[in-house]
Amino acid sequence: MIRIWVVLAIAIGVISIVLAPYTVNFFRDVYGLTVTVPEIVREGMFLVVSGIAALVSSVLLKMTKMFWVCLICCVVAALTSYPGMGGFSGVITAAIGMYMALAIARCRPAFKS
Repeated sequence: MIRIWVVLAIAIGVISIVLAPYTVNFFRDVYGLTVTVPEIVREGMFLVVSGIAALVSSVLLKMTKMFWVCLICCVVAALTSYPGMGGFSGVITAAIGMYMALAIARCRPAFKS
């Protein structure tokens, strides 16, 4: 589940950063909303950070090393997913991330350090 989030978060984040000017025009023309490029870039950066933190957590979880770094990265991935996704999908991804952090916390005895 974490690896799926890694791929999606990084891909969507990079795409939103690259296509930010076009997205602003789309929201203005189709929905009549005023959104700025920095807002979209910020949301994309939150998604990229979330994906990278989830990647680090996933690798450390597989190796069962560095419990605290693994747990903190999972929590960071969960908390940065909400500002990146926003709305209902952001709540869902944050909840799943916090559930994964709880699962990692339960596995603490399996970690080597």
